[in-house]
Amino acid sequence: MWGYAVSLIKCVVTLALMIFLLLAGIVDGRLSGTASRGTRDADPDAVERRPCDLRDCSPHHILHALVRSADDIPEGTMTRNESDDATAIETWSLPIAWVGFSVFVLSVLVIAGVFFLVRTATGHVGPPLWFFLLWFGVAGWNVYWWLFRIAYRVELVGEMVRWRALFASGALPVSAITGAGRFFGTFSSCVLRAPGHRSLVVSTQRRPFEPMLAALNRLNPAVPPHL
Repeated sequence: MWGYAVSLIKCVVTLALMIFLLLAGIVDGRLSGTASRGTRDADPDAVERRPCDLRDCSPHHILHALVRSADDIPEGTMTRNESDDATAIETWSLPIAWVGFSVFVLSVLVIAGVFFLVRTATGHVGPPLWFFLLWFGVAGWNVYWWLFRIAYRVELVGEMVRWRALFASGALPVSAITGAGRFFGTFSSCVLRAPGHRSLVVSTQRRPFEPMLAALNRLNPAVPPHL
C-alpha cells in the first residue's frame, strides 16, 4: 500500500513541476515583452521586469511577476490575448490560475488511473475492473466538459457571443438564444441555450456572469439579466 502511495506522490510531484515550469515560461514571455517595451520607452523600471531565469525563479517571484505585469497595463489598453476586445461590448473570463488548476486536477485523475491500471495489468494487486470503469468514466466526462465545453472566456462582439474553451471555441448569435439556466442544477454555473447551436456553458464560481447576462438581455429579452 505504501508503495502505491509513494509512486502516486512521485507522479503528482512530477506533474506539478511540469506545470510550474510551464507557468514560468508564460511569465518569461510576458516579462520579455514588457521589458522590450520598457527599453523602447526608456522606462527606468525596465530592469525590474527583465526575463525570468528559471534558476532563481521562485513561486513568489512568478506570482509577483504576474501581478506586476497585470498592473502595468494601463486601463483601456488592449492586450495581445484580447484582440477581439476592440469591438467587444462585454468580456468575461476566468483567472489563468484557476484554468491551470483545473488542468492539474484533471491530469492527476488521468495519471493516477493509468498508473493503477498498468500495475494491475502487470500482475500486481490492484482495484477490480468495475473500479477502473467508474474511474475512467468520471475522468473522461470531466475531461470532455472542462477541456472542450466549459468556456473560460466569453466575448459579446456586436450581436455574436464568442466563447473559448481550452481545446475548442465557437460562436452563437444573440438572437438565437432562447434562455439561460444552470448546468445540471449546479449553482455556480450558467448555460446559454440556443436551438441549432452548441450550448454555451460557463463556471461562475470565480467570476460572476451577471454583467454578461445583463448585456445580452439588452439585445435579447429572452436572456434573463440574472439567474
